[in-house]
Amino acid sequence: MAGMRKKGDGYHCTFRFRGKRYYFAIGNLTEQQAKAKGSEVDETLDLIERGRLTVPDGVSLEDFVAAGGKIPAVAARPETITVRQLFDHYLTTHGNGTIETSSLKTAKTHLNSIAESLGERFRIQSLTVINLQEHVERRRKKGVAPVTLKKEVATLRACWNWAAHGELVKGIFPGRGLRFPKEEETEPFRTFAEIEAIIAAEKPDETRKDALWHTLYLTRPELEQFLAHVKQNGTLPWIYPVVAFAAYTGARRSEILRALASDVDLPGGIITIREKKRVVGKRSTRTAPITPRLHEVLREWLPVRPDGPSLFCQAERVARSRTRRDGPTAVTKDEAHDHFKRTVAGSKWSSLRGYHVLRHSFISALASEGVDQRVIDEIVGHQSEEQRKRYRHLYPKVMKDAISRVFG
Repeated sequence: MAGMRKKGDGYHCTFRFRGKRYYFAIGNLTEQQAKAKGSEVDETLDLIERGRLTVPDGVSLEDFVAAGGKIPAVAARPETITVRQLFDHYLTTHGNGTIETSSLKTAKTHLNSIAESLGERFRIQSLTVINLQEHVERRRKKGVAPVTLKKEVATLRACWNWAAHGELVKGIFPGRGLRFPKEEETEPFRTFAEIEAIIAAEKPDETRKDALWHTLYLTRPELEQFLAHVKQNGTLPWIYPVVAFAAYTGARRSEILRALASDVDLPGGIITIREKKRVVGKRSTRTAPITPRLHEVLREWLPVRPDGPSLFCQAERVARSRTRRDGPTAVTKDEAHDHFKRTVAGSKWSSLRGYHVLRHSFISALASEGVDQRVIDEIVGHQSEEQRKRYRHLYPKVMKDAISRVFG
């Protein structure tokens, strides 16, 4: 009988056949879908045992069973595998919790764009740099930003390299010589006042306005005003603790929603943050100090939170939520976003796009006080060099003091 086990965000199936144990990843399914897959596996194994199905030469038993007793698309010769066949297999395999759900969703978007551009039935083994250049040009004419084009190709390269290890394609990724349009340097983060001044001077269109508001960070006084607004207008009890957590740790939304109650050490003044992005293929952690204000928030929240392992839980029933619950469970990404927008709607804070503005604000506050970049990285986790550059204009005093020490 097939066994179904949830690991991370996805399910895995294990089964025994003729004295041997087999295993394959299923992906991110509901519990009901996983049970249905388990029944399908049992039925397929029974048909093989009775001789009603035969595993084809060159196809592994687990791949044949995973495909429901059919020849899996990836069992074909490399030169016959289509773009769609490869992309579907890549996404299914990585849906076992290898990468974060949001990252998998982004990869799916990138690969779907490439499949649409090249054609679903394009033979992936025949891919050349000319095909890639034509893809870039087609997407550029549709107004896709250069940075997005580079990310799409990077996702395709990752898919190709994975497929090459599995002998689904041969050779190195044909990206050498590919040329992208020049991209604009990412704009630095700005305050409310700076963005409003630019809007008044430029009178930009909505696209430009939206881009400007994505560079917003809150000053220390503004941050305290915003937290006061959330505390007074939060639509559910967990909203204020979640927002305060983001504001005083610089943690990402996914890291906040992944936090467990046991990660909080109030006496020690430390909180453990569970990462997924810093170490490839591993669930790493980092620690952040609990500020006095966050200590106060958590001290009030912990005794009243619904009983469950997650730090931020929802009760059994939540109005207007599509999530079905048998008991208190972790707040979902969609719930966190929806109630954030509800809390800021109709207020001066409606320009805030989401929790990430609080991460920017936290880092900006540290940068403006001249905190060493290495210390900031240690607290907030991985940052790219491009991200760091967007905060450097907040170090004017540090830069001035450094120059003065050299030149007097």
